[in-house]
Amino acid sequence: MESRWSSDRLLPWMPGYVLFEVYACYLNEYLYRNTPNIFSTSAAACTCLDMEKKLSCAGVLTADVYALSNRIKQQAHYMSKSDLPSPVEAAGFLCIAEEAELMSELLACKSKNSVENDDFITEVLDDDSFNFSNKVRNTAFDILTTYRGPCSDSIAASLLGMKKEANLLRELLKLNRNRIDRFARLNICESLREHLLKFLIDINDCKFPEYDSNKKGKPEHAQTNHGGMVSYLESKKCLQSMTSRMELKDSKFVPPLDIILYRDLMETTWSWDRLLPWELGYVPFDFYLVYLNEYFYQNTPTDFNVHAAVSICLKMEEKLSRTGGLTADEVALSNSIKEKADYMIKSDPESPVAAAGFMCIAEEAEFMSELFECKTQNSVEDVFITELLGDKLSTDVRKIATDILSTYDGPCSDSIAASLLGMKKEANLLRELLKLNPKRMDSLAMLKSCKSQRQLLLQFLIDIHGSKFPQLVTS
Repeated sequence: MESRWSSDRLLPWMPGYVLFEVYACYLNEYLYRNTPNIFSTSAAACTCLDMEKKLSCAGVLTADVYALSNRIKQQAHYMSKSDLPSPVEAAGFLCIAEEAELMSELLACKSKNSVENDDFITEVLDDDSFNFSNKVRNTAFDILTTYRGPCSDSIAASLLGMKKEANLLRELLKLNRNRIDRFARLNICESLREHLLKFLIDINDCKFPEYDSNKKGKPEHAQTNHGGMVSYLESKKCLQSMTSRMELKDSKFVPPLDIILYRDLMETTWSWDRLLPWELGYVPFDFYLVYLNEYFYQNTPTDFNVHAAVSICLKMEEKLSRTGGLTADEVALSNSIKEKADYMIKSDPESPVAAAGFMCIAEEAEFMSELFECKTQNSVEDVFITELLGDKLSTDVRKIATDILSTYDGPCSDSIAASLLGMKKEANLLRELLKLNPKRMDSLAMLKSCKSQRQLLLQFLIDIHGSKFPQLVTS
């Protein structure tokens, strides 16, 4: 999308194209990318007051336009003294202000065009853009004064998207009349505005249960959010609290899964390096799939192919075999992995699942080899090493990864590959922990965090192999 469409223009909601929950996620991302540097209710209200005054001086207004302007000014004057954070009110006033400025310039163009007779300006005026802007102002005003639902960020994004289109229309009015692309750009802008206004009207009319304005307040974070998603402000507040208690320092503690809904919070608090495991009840599974795809994109190695992954895997399996500490079942698994490696190179050399699977298996094999070395050297019974030796998941991970890479043929290969790469990362972190000074006070806490992640990721892989998620199964 980023390569074919500007991130500062909002694609309107179109029923039947994507799930509404996915569109809501897109709205949240749009708000993050397009929030003005100064984004407060009071500042937006002051801007709105200035533009309404400009509109009042631009020409003779109809009774309806004049009445709406007075209502807006009254509300803006009141809210200009408010210090309460409200993204809907801030975005609403900014949207109204932009429309008011557009209406002022349309009135000026109407007067000027009686002399210049510019065909483009004539078409804009014939399209009744002035009254359309007033409809937008009326709807935005209704929303900012009445909306009290749980999805303020999404509503704010919709209002900022409309504001952007009004701004682009103002820019078109200033283009040189010799620019032949003005009409095409006008048609796109007007089409987007019509769809965005329809979406805002439907929001105001409570057509979307997800945006039900009868839901007072916001859901509690994490523990009680199973009935809906947590808002951006609530997530940010919770994460700030966790950070202040040093819970996120040195990767010892893991943030709640709903942080993936807000890219800026996740990137600053967690990062793309480690995968947050799936946990039922935090976010819709479709949102988690979007997160997995992004994780795959962010963490795909430069040399990512089945041949390279198999080469590393065979080397690590050989190293593991030389340790001499494998059980009969583990020897049989290792032999099976080697057979699968030879088969996959010939049958599916481009499979991202196979490539990620063999990389995951290789990392677990290397971890097991290093654990065997630690076991022989741990004569003084180091508490940290003893705790690490208690990790028995590697064999289970290698087995389930082998099963998945040799059987999965569903529609979500990148998501599956991401899950395997996430597990590989946790094994790599355990290997790094082996090399830490055992006297570091945080070593055990970091180890427990990593082991907890691995257990959840392993369960997710088991559920994938057991076809527990319909979205991942071939129809």
